[in-house]
Amino acid sequence: MLPRQTILIFTYFIFQSASVRAQEPRAYNTYSAESNGGLCSQTIRLFTDSTYCYESGCEASSHFSTGKWKMRKDTLLFFPVQPAGYQVIDTVVASRTADKKITVSLFDRAGINITSRVVTMHYVKDIGFYDMQIDSAQQQRSDVRRRNDAIVLRPLQRLFQQRLVIPIDSMHNHYEIRLNLSAQWLFQPASDWTDISGMKLLKRKEQLVSTRPDQIDDKGILRPTIFERRDW
Repeated sequence: MLPRQTILIFTYFIFQSASVRAQEPRAYNTYSAESNGGLCSQTIRLFTDSTYCYESGCEASSHFSTGKWKMRKDTLLFFPVQPAGYQVIDTVVASRTADKKITVSLFDRAGINITSRVVTMHYVKDIGFYDMQIDSAQQQRSDVRRRNDAIVLRPLQRLFQQRLVIPIDSMHNHYEIRLNLSAQWLFQPASDWTDISGMKLLKRKEQLVSTRPDQIDDKGILRPTIFERRDW
């Protein structure tokens, strides 16, 4: 059994470590706005490396964009990437395991597992698509081995408007796919692409405000959209 003094010192360092992590600055600031009585929302994350992600939607819909942002005086400008030319897949590492199924795990560019956020489909030539079920740990998806098959990142194909197909060979059954995406991006399984290159926002302390009235409030008055800074 550890002496009481040792336990107290150990506990102290745990709390100190947690405190330091809590004080670490985020790599982004988040701003959001709501409309239609809260049924619709827009969220912007401005990252410290001058990239952004944007997501908007009403109920089940979702529209996403990413690219670069710049400040010109007090005005925030957006420069989206061209989705069809964006390199979504960074690397694919194939291996063989004892599992008889085809399995796939997906990671963001920092190595964070995002398998639960990206739906993968098992495609068989001349037949169609099969679901790949996710495991209880939300770390990988799998399906039985089939002939003439491939892994397809179907929702990301729709989002980035390009083919995202990983062929399956007879020598391997587990595929680790690193994507040129971030786990901090706000994309959804149903997201489609939206171009926000024409959007301009004025920086006002803890707010971002549209440069012209573009939203009808609950009283029927046309007003600018106001994005409030959030702590998430």
